[in-house]
Amino acid sequence: MEPMWVGATAAEHLRRRRRWRVHSLFASSANLRLEPDASGPAPALIHIGAGAVEAPFGIDVTAADWRAWRSRLHGASARGDWDPVRGRLGGVAPLDLGARWREATGDSTVPALPSAASVAVQPPAPVVAVHASGLSAGSDAATVLDRVRAAFDGLLAGRTDAATWLLGRGPGVTPSGDDVLVGMLGVLHRTGLPGRSADAAASLRERVTADPVTTDVSIAYLDDACRGRFASPLRRVLLAADPAEGVARLAALRTMGHTSGADTILGLAIAVDALRHLPAPSPHTPRSHTWAA
Repeated sequence: MEPMWVGATAAEHLRRRRRWRVHSLFASSANLRLEPDASGPAPALIHIGAGAVEAPFGIDVTAADWRAWRSRLHGASARGDWDPVRGRLGGVAPLDLGARWREATGDSTVPALPSAASVAVQPPAPVVAVHASGLSAGSDAATVLDRVRAAFDGLLAGRTDAATWLLGRGPGVTPSGDDVLVGMLGVLHRTGLPGRSADAAASLRERVTADPVTTDVSIAYLDDACRGRFASPLRRVLLAADPAEGVARLAALRTMGHTSGADTILGLAIAVDALRHLPAPSPHTPRSHTWAA
């Protein structure tokens, strides 16, 4: 089997871990938990499926290859060893990834252009976007909007205290609050991490991985988002060349999950609205940050 896409994070995880088991199984994809030897790094997730999501921690295969492998999984208890030399997931459901897993076959980052104008897409106004978000279910929309705005303002100032209110908030494999944060982080990375948001992203990543308060799958997405790595539906929105192109890409993002797309769009809307009211940054302000794998 030849994977169509191997995300940078998936390749990193596979280099450092030696065993696997099914974490969660769906109709068109599975999350695998990779485990190290006794002295290795912490366990990590990779996503394998035919959904063409191109997640940074994902491996995309053809629909035919996915169906063939899923038929051998025998439910969520499948497990085995990972042989990095042969590129083979062993066990009751062996899967050959060949040599292509060794290097990411696609780019999951977004180029940083330090200007609010670098985000050509025009998301709905925050007061509109909040009503489609899962955060508003059973909650006062105005209160939710205030909390989300406070979270973004805190990230700009280098703080994560307000953002922690969003972590794990809401139901689902990726709770609504986490998806909102991913949308915010996408805009921040696209605009060159303005203010002290590079510090906030680093702190948030440490917080999420050191003291988990949300799902394993959300941790994987947030860990990548803090480093500027995003799945293709959001990445395409951030890279839209003009508002007209952004309309179609926003519509595609909106279809993701039950409310995941709408929640991510709320994060986009809050971030874009806030940044367009900021003064222009000084050209001498450093905004780089080195991310550890």
